[in-house]
Amino acid sequence: MPSSRKFVLDAVLEPDVASDPDSSSPDILDFTLPTSVFSHTSLENSELSLRANHPVLLEIQIVSGREAILSHATSLEDLAGSSGQSGAMHGLAYFLDQEYAARKLPHLVCFVSSDMKVGCQRLIGSVLLFEYRAGSWKTGCISTGDSSGVRTVIGPESLRSYFAAAACSALLEHRARIVLVSFKQDPESGQSPLSTLRRPQLASHLWTSQTRDVQDRLALGSTFEETLSRLGKRTRTHLRSFRRRLEEEVPCDFFSDVAALIPADDCASLERLNHSSLKPLPQDIFNHQFRSTAQLSGGFVSGLRSKDGIWLALVGGWRQNDTTWIQWQMNSTGYEKLSLGTVLRSFFIEHEVARGTRWLAFHGGTSHSMHHAFPVEHVVDLVVRRSCLSSALIARVIPPLFRKFSSLAARGNFLADALSDRSLRWSSASLLVKTQSPARLSPQSSIASDLARAAQTESVHAESR
Repeated sequence: MPSSRKFVLDAVLEPDVASDPDSSSPDILDFTLPTSVFSHTSLENSELSLRANHPVLLEIQIVSGREAILSHATSLEDLAGSSGQSGAMHGLAYFLDQEYAARKLPHLVCFVSSDMKVGCQRLIGSVLLFEYRAGSWKTGCISTGDSSGVRTVIGPESLRSYFAAAACSALLEHRARIVLVSFKQDPESGQSPLSTLRRPQLASHLWTSQTRDVQDRLALGSTFEETLSRLGKRTRTHLRSFRRRLEEEVPCDFFSDVAALIPADDCASLERLNHSSLKPLPQDIFNHQFRSTAQLSGGFVSGLRSKDGIWLALVGGWRQNDTTWIQWQMNSTGYEKLSLGTVLRSFFIEHEVARGTRWLAFHGGTSHSMHHAFPVEHVVDLVVRRSCLSSALIARVIPPLFRKFSSLAARGNFLADALSDRSLRWSSASLLVKTQSPARLSPQSSIASDLARAAQTESVHAESR
């Protein structure tokens, strides 16, 4: 493990608790930042007991590369589940293999609390980002890989804006030129992307931010009828009428576990399914999405099959705690007038309600009319860049380029999409740090309290496993 440097994160200190660096109070949280990117050992079996008068070190560790990040998949899934983000990190291998991700270098910024007395570590937060590459050249342009802010920042909600800002700090301190972090933020929480950056003391970096609305999940009721009552009248009518019509014209059954009926290694069966789809995919992509949801932790594939054995529609995703995420859906050709997609949703919602699911979420949202019943949530895009010529060129050239060639905006370049927003205004601020003595946070500080609570929560969560 390389040597670490300590920094004062003045921006996160409450005005009334910014203590003297020379204070001898034993109730402190020291922040250290590694000077280079490195991988660390698995954290899932470590234990932490946080007590009064017991110093805890919060260390930022950066793990780079697909395999190194996947070695922590279980820890990330557990962290999401204990942070109110159930299912957000399930299927990590699938997302890292997507075309938009495979062309980039993934970086996982980990926030690890270390018990200085017993020498144990606990993962209490993470930020997953991707660095753009031009061939083998690492550009230093780093961005979220998830525009809806679901998988990027993982941790207690009260700390997500802090984790986002600290991740930008760590990456810019290393070698990044510009960083985009997108994360969900409850506007009623009192937090803002810059609430932890209230003291601009260095002018060497520039920041900007924007807030967007997203709708990607449906709150399920305690019964199927209660859930339907939350939808629009037309949507309710379609879910009932198309289901009734299909059952009359093409008698079928709903199977909650298709993986038990279609072996994931049966290439011939997967090929037949893909070819019968209304919108066939390249076979390797179809195989990958089917196997990922059928075989990875928490995954499922459900579907409708006619009485004569024909698969009419399939849906796949992941589950954790009270949340089910839908990643993909396939409808067979030849049944367009029967709206298989709507019928499958009717069966699937009924099944999820019966199993006690509270939230039905859709990666990337859905164009189905039911999305009108989804709560409006807010995603914050925080962009930070160096105050240098190369970063300035990136920020200035991309917006007019995208305005001139609108087709570029549909290529999934989240950083370019964010920079092309005309309303963005750059400001000089330090969300970084001063190279001085370690930061000392009073236990009464909101950040210190939240960090301690997060460490304690993770300790209890680990013990329960």
